[in-house]
Amino acid sequence: MIIPKLCVAIHACLVIRCTRGNIRELHVAGDTAIMEFNVVGTHTGRFLDYEPTGRTFDIDSCLIFKVKDSKIIKHTTYLDTATILRALGIITIPGVRPEAA
Repeated sequence: MIIPKLCVAIHACLVIRCTRGNIRELHVAGDTAIMEFNVVGTHTGRFLDYEPTGRTFDIDSCLIFKVKDSKIIKHTTYLDTATILRALGIITIPGVRPEAA
């Protein structure tokens, strides 16, 4: 299943304990696939220069895959870092509800 693999990929940049992941949309055209997904987890290790908070988060993200001969030859991850930092309680934006993305 691809969601555990996504958790591993996100774990590499966020150091999380992934508790749930869902593919929201998958779009394929030619040799390119775009996957929109959601991951729920807990911040358990350093992210950027921030110590673990132990807080949970619920984030949406997007991966773009380039495929050749049925193999992924390139992927790009789009991740909203500000939303993650808000979910972890590291930053706040005045006038914005904490749950708003």
